[in-house]
Amino acid sequence: MRSDFLLIGPWSVKTHEWGAPIFSDLQSAAPHTKEQVFNVIGLSITSILESKFPAFFERNKKTNPSVQFIAIIPKDFSQEKILELHRKYLFFRVFDSFHHPDVETSFIQALNKSLQIQQDQNLLSLTEEQNRKLENLQTELEERIEKRAHSLSESRQKLFLANQRLGDLQKCVIASQRVRSIDELEAALQAILARPLQIGWIKIQNGITDAHTLKETLRLDPNFLAHRCYLYKEHTPIGEILFFRGHLTAFSKEEKEFLIRISEIISPVLLRLNKTKESEVLKRQWEVTFNSILDSIILIDDTYQVIQTNKKAAKGESQLKCFQLLFGRQSPCPLCTLGKNFRLHPSQDRFQTLEVSSHRLHLPTENRYGYVNVYHDISEKLELEKRILDSARLAELGIIGSSIAHELNNPLAGMLTYAQLMLMDLNKEHSMYSDIKEIEEAIKKCRDIVQDLLGFARQSENEDSSPISPYELCLKSKNIVDIRARSLGVPITIINELPTDFKMTGQWNLLLQAINHVLYSCWESICPLNSKQPRPGSWIRIELSRVLNTTKWNLLFIDNGNESLARAIGLSIPIAIQVFRDHGGTLEMGRDSNGNNTARIIFDRPVLPLP
Repeated sequence: MRSDFLLIGPWSVKTHEWGAPIFSDLQSAAPHTKEQVFNVIGLSITSILESKFPAFFERNKKTNPSVQFIAIIPKDFSQEKILELHRKYLFFRVFDSFHHPDVETSFIQALNKSLQIQQDQNLLSLTEEQNRKLENLQTELEERIEKRAHSLSESRQKLFLANQRLGDLQKCVIASQRVRSIDELEAALQAILARPLQIGWIKIQNGITDAHTLKETLRLDPNFLAHRCYLYKEHTPIGEILFFRGHLTAFSKEEKEFLIRISEIISPVLLRLNKTKESEVLKRQWEVTFNSILDSIILIDDTYQVIQTNKKAAKGESQLKCFQLLFGRQSPCPLCTLGKNFRLHPSQDRFQTLEVSSHRLHLPTENRYGYVNVYHDISEKLELEKRILDSARLAELGIIGSSIAHELNNPLAGMLTYAQLMLMDLNKEHSMYSDIKEIEEAIKKCRDIVQDLLGFARQSENEDSSPISPYELCLKSKNIVDIRARSLGVPITIINELPTDFKMTGQWNLLLQAINHVLYSCWESICPLNSKQPRPGSWIRIELSRVLNTTKWNLLFIDNGNESLARAIGLSIPIAIQVFRDHGGTLEMGRDSNGNNTARIIFDRPVLPLP
């Protein structure tokens, strides 16, 4: 083990911790000085006074000129002798005892001094050597200075170009992460590369353009040069990027390598844009499909909280429960059963009858279950079924009415004949004449009612059009319901503002049936089906008049009932609308400024052929 210290004499036990070899005299220490160089040697006055010490000193100084000696000389030793020894051997320190407290510190200081001297000597030697080398290399350095200056200039240019390219690459990376489409990416790259590379325009596309097509593209504008870089997914080409330069200077090798680096940046961006575009297309298709469903669809959780709705169900509100969103309720709907099919009947918060299909599904993103509720409005279906039944009843009623009319028509004809024969045999002054006359009038009224019933039940498809008086139509219709109306105290009045000779062209039975449907709707408005008596003060008014400043005229039905005419049950109103449309008219239902129900039929003024 190498040590910087050599101790000769009876040194204390503490010095053993330094790892330095300790010898009792110079004779035992001399062989070790030949094998190893020491920087600090500590010895006693006894060793110094030995005859072998001058040779020992010279040998160590020759081996290590920076070696330092520390001497232990007792206090009672002659001061003159100590000075003589110090001038001769230049001790670093002199102590009077091996146990002096500064011994350890002095050894370290001596070691530092020795090392410092060695360093100074080495530095001096190195300086001298370097001076010699400098003298030898001066000529060579002068020759290299010019080469180095030229190389430095080129390096500066390359460094500047590299920094510029690095900055452009950084801009391309940042810009490519912000774009949302290929067009935006092309514009961003063109803006970045236009100045450093004189790029006129850039084309990025999926797929690879064959050489012939690319050649034809460049032939269209010979003033452009193009450089193509492929875009890869792993090792498979998925697209290409074409860089077009607006002058005929060819792309350098460094520029082509730089454009390859650009293409390596663009490859993952193209994949991202393609996936984003595919996702957006799928999302739009799903949203269009989801929102095009005519039924309300709501995705809810097990607490009825709305997660998503289609356009039909959306009402501009969020964070609501399904019963709040659809019906404004504060509690779940009666009969609601999540995960099963059920039906919601009309109530105070809705008028429709809804068939609800509820399906349970797992929500993987939220690790819970939800329910898809489809609300199908079957009100029209039920209403149509009811109208079909009413239509069937109406058809049966027509058949029964026709049968009854035919059965009554023959007896009435006989009764009318006998009554008229009796009147022919009696004088007007006869006491029975007035009674028989009333019998005749009553029979005629019954005959008219039977004729109206036959006209209602008769098929009218093949009936020819003829001039018809609108007033007579309304009067005939009024007579059909007038008996019941008068018995219940409901007046039906007709106000005719049309000329007495005013005629329209049409089919009598069809128009009469249509007007009867509207009049019956007015009657149902003031006397609903579930009510046997009309509301006190009820009335019905029929008005015929021209429409001011037009060639049209209208037929207006007015009643003061509570029920809206538009909510009439059955096929009567749709049939009436079709009949009026076939005769060039339109039916409009609503309420006037006084809150009365109105049914207005507007016709074009008829142009009758000249007689």
